[in-house]
Amino acid sequence: MDKLFAPSLLRALVSRNVLVSVLALVVVVAVAIYESNQLILSQFADESGILADVALNEITDQQILAQNAANLVASLPTTRELTELGDADGLTNFLLVVKA
Repeated sequence: MDKLFAPSLLRALVSRNVLVSVLALVVVVAVAIYESNQLILSQFADESGILADVALNEITDQQILAQNAANLVASLPTTRELTELGDADGLTNFLLVVKA
Protein backbone atom coordinates (compact mmCIF):
# COMPACT_ATOMS: atom_id res chain seq x y z
CA MET A 1 0.00 0.00 0.00
CA ASP A 2 2.91 2.32 0.71
CA LYS A 3 4.13 1.74 -2.81
CA LEU A 4 0.83 2.94 -4.27
CA PHE A 5 0.88 6.30 -2.47
CA ALA A 6 4.63 6.82 -2.51
CA PRO A 7 5.83 9.85 -4.51
CA SER A 8 7.09 8.93 -7.95
CA LEU A 9 7.58 10.44 -11.37
CA LEU A 10 4.86 8.28 -12.92
CA ARG A 11 2.36 9.32 -10.28
CA ALA A 12 3.17 13.00 -10.85
CA LEU A 13 2.75 12.67 -14.62
CA VAL A 14 -0.53 10.79 -14.31
CA SER A 15 -1.82 13.33 -11.78
CA ARG A 16 -0.97 16.25 -14.08
CA ASN A 17 -2.62 14.57 -17.06
CA VAL A 18 -5.76 13.83 -15.06
CA LEU A 19 -5.85 17.40 -13.74
CA VAL A 20 -5.46 18.90 -17.22
CA SER A 21 -8.12 16.56 -18.60
CA VAL A 22 -10.58 17.41 -15.83
CA LEU A 23 -9.97 21.15 -16.23
CA ALA A 24 -10.50 20.89 -19.99
CA LEU A 25 -13.70 18.95 -19.40
CA VAL A 26 -14.94 21.57 -16.93
CA VAL A 27 -14.24 24.36 -19.44
CA VAL A 28 -16.03 22.50 -22.24
CA VAL A 29 -19.05 21.80 -20.03
CA ALA A 30 -19.21 25.42 -18.83
CA VAL A 31 -19.09 26.75 -22.40
CA ALA A 32 -21.73 24.22 -23.50
CA ILE A 33 -24.07 25.24 -20.67
CA TYR A 34 -23.61 28.94 -21.45
CA GLU A 35 -24.21 28.49 -25.18
CA SER A 36 -27.23 26.28 -24.50
CA ASN A 37 -28.77 28.95 -22.29
CA GLN A 38 -28.11 31.63 -24.91
CA LEU A 39 -29.71 29.47 -27.58
CA ILE A 40 -32.77 28.86 -25.42
CA LEU A 41 -33.12 32.57 -24.66
CA SER A 42 -32.82 33.61 -28.30
CA GLN A 43 -35.30 30.92 -29.38
CA PHE A 44 -37.75 32.10 -26.71
CA ALA A 45 -37.37 35.70 -27.87
CA ASP A 46 -37.99 34.71 -31.49
CA GLU A 47 -41.05 32.64 -30.66
CA SER A 48 -42.53 35.29 -28.39
CA GLY A 49 -42.03 37.89 -31.14
CA ILE A 50 -43.85 35.66 -33.62
CA LEU A 51 -46.70 35.07 -31.17
CA ALA A 52 -46.96 38.80 -30.49
CA ASP A 53 -47.23 39.51 -34.21
CA VAL A 54 -49.91 36.86 -34.64
CA ALA A 55 -51.87 38.23 -31.68
CA LEU A 56 -51.61 41.77 -33.03
CA ASN A 57 -52.87 40.63 -36.44
CA GLU A 58 -55.79 38.79 -34.85
CA ILE A 59 -56.71 41.81 -32.74
CA THR A 60 -56.52 44.07 -35.79
CA ASP A 61 -58.74 41.70 -37.78
CA GLN A 62 -61.29 41.62 -34.96
CA GLN A 63 -61.21 45.40 -34.74
CA ILE A 64 -61.86 45.73 -38.48
CA LEU A 65 -64.75 43.25 -38.31
CA ALA A 66 -66.30 45.06 -35.36
CA GLN A 67 -65.91 48.42 -37.08
CA ASN A 68 -67.53 47.11 -40.27
CA ALA A 69 -70.42 45.66 -38.26
CA ALA A 70 -70.86 48.96 -36.43
CA ASN A 71 -70.87 50.86 -39.73
CA LEU A 72 -73.49 48.48 -41.11
CA VAL A 73 -75.73 48.88 -38.09
CA ALA A 74 -75.29 52.65 -38.18
CA SER A 75 -76.27 52.74 -41.85
CA LEU A 76 -79.58 50.90 -41.42
CA PRO A 77 -81.71 54.04 -40.89
CA THR A 78 -80.21 55.70 -43.98
CA THR A 79 -80.80 52.54 -46.02
CA ARG A 80 -84.40 52.50 -44.89
CA GLU A 81 -84.93 56.15 -45.81
CA LEU A 82 -83.41 55.73 -49.27
CA THR A 83 -85.48 52.59 -49.87
CA GLU A 84 -88.70 54.33 -48.82
CA LEU A 85 -87.91 57.27 -51.12
CA GLY A 86 -87.24 54.89 -54.02
CA ASP A 87 -83.90 56.58 -54.73
CA ALA A 88 -82.10 53.71 -56.51
CA ASP A 89 -79.02 55.75 -57.43
CA GLY A 90 -78.66 57.17 -53.94
CA LEU A 91 -79.16 53.72 -52.42
CA THR A 92 -76.57 52.18 -54.78
CA ASN A 93 -74.00 54.87 -54.06
CA PHE A 94 -74.61 54.63 -50.33
CA LEU A 95 -74.37 50.82 -50.23
CA LEU A 96 -71.16 50.81 -52.27
CA VAL A 97 -69.54 53.01 -49.63
CA VAL A 98 -70.89 50.83 -46.82
CA LYS A 99 -69.70 47.65 -48.56
CA ALA A 100 -66.16 48.98 -48.83
